[in-house]
Amino acid sequence: MSRLLPLVFAFATVASAAWAQNDPCDPKVFLPATDPAFAESMKLSKTLNRHGIQIRCVLLSKEAQLFDGQLGAAFFRTDIGDFEALFLPPAQSWDKLKVIEEHESGAYNRYRFQGSPKYPGTWAGKNSLYFVNHRNQFLHSLDPQVVSKLREALQAY
Repeated sequence: MSRLLPLVFAFATVASAAWAQNDPCDPKVFLPATDPAFAESMKLSKTLNRHGIQIRCVLLSKEAQLFDGQLGAAFFRTDIGDFEALFLPPAQSWDKLKVIEEHESGAYNRYRFQGSPKYPGTWAGKNSLYFVNHRNQFLHSLDPQVVSKLREALQAY
């Protein structure tokens, strides 16, 4: 069953993104202040706001407990587009994680992860994902321009 989770996860992420476009900031799915990722999400929001990226809302994420030692995750809606942010505790980083992208026949993309923190499965889907590792933040989006702008903002931080 654990082998099916990543594939289901990839499709669930795309489906939740499509659902969220119909109601971009539904208060029922706001990230609550009691969530383990809340403080880190607010720090990231402030950083991005200071660098010209306006946060519309921070929502619950289905990616909260994927990697070993992960603190949590949040789904961000911004003026430049949407992205997911996965967080480790502040003293840790994603620097030792390597993302390996494989293109399969049928136009599927598969992503494996090597290093730490550990993730035993793969992510797969028809859409490409784009990633940013920054300290204890691991961000990804379906939009390469969103990731480029995030990378620029975080380099100044």
